[in-house]
Amino acid sequence: METQVVSTLEILKLVASNLDASIKYRANDDAATNAKSVKLADGFNYVASNDATTTAEGPKSGLAITAEDNGKVTFGFRQSYS
Repeated sequence: METQVVSTLEILKLVASNLDASIKYRANDDAATNAKSVKLADGFNYVASNDATTTAEGPKSGLAITAEDNGKVTFGFRQSYS
């Protein structure tokens, strides 16, 4: 196995050039052809719904989303429901 020495500058160039790349995402087993995409530099934007209606369509309020360090995103209920 051959070892290759890579400089810090080469690594930074590699990372910076890949930030313009996109990643596809989808929810609830939606077809891959319906996937949306976002640039890696922009990142994901997790947003809790504020819909308080009682209809079955769409997400409802009450979900807490917390973005933490190292890519960790936590989902949970904002309050208890009975």
